[in-house]
Amino acid sequence: MIRQLTGTDRGTFVRLWKDALIDIEKYNPLMGYDIHSLSFFSDIFHAYTENYLRGGCWTFADDGQDVAIAMAGESSDKIAWHNRAGDMAQLWGLYTLPAYRSLGYSTQLAIYSREVMKKLGFDTYMTEVGADNEAAIKLMDSKAPDFGASKSIVRYIMYLGSIQ
Repeated sequence: MIRQLTGTDRGTFVRLWKDALIDIEKYNPLMGYDIHSLSFFSDIFHAYTENYLRGGCWTFADDGQDVAIAMAGESSDKIAWHNRAGDMAQLWGLYTLPAYRSLGYSTQLAIYSREVMKKLGFDTYMTEVGADNEAAIKLMDSKAPDFGASKSIVRYIMYLGSIQ
């Protein structure tokens, strides 16, 4: 069951989003877990729950336990070169606890969040996937038609200082 988080669900958000950031760090050290990253996303969560920005955060519950999370909506900053702030919705992240993966929860959250973004009036909805995140790439490649997605290379990241 999908439910939208509210401001009173901050603890649920932090618990799941922290796990997501720790997992992401394996694939993208620039976006991994630290207090600054968690604070950044907590501020976005707050802006969505208080309607400062258009967007939301949703969980998927299995037997009453929140096991997957998605957050999407507008950004207060430009998120693409040719767009003004608010023109494009960003899927900030989609995460399922390891014990609950491959049950379709992320797919359901992605489709649901896409529909919400359409209702909020966005024309474009985007996300980024780390080049080494094989599970996310597999999900996006297999479900692209369901999501109405097309693949695009959006950026190259050069990790300076890690070159041998």
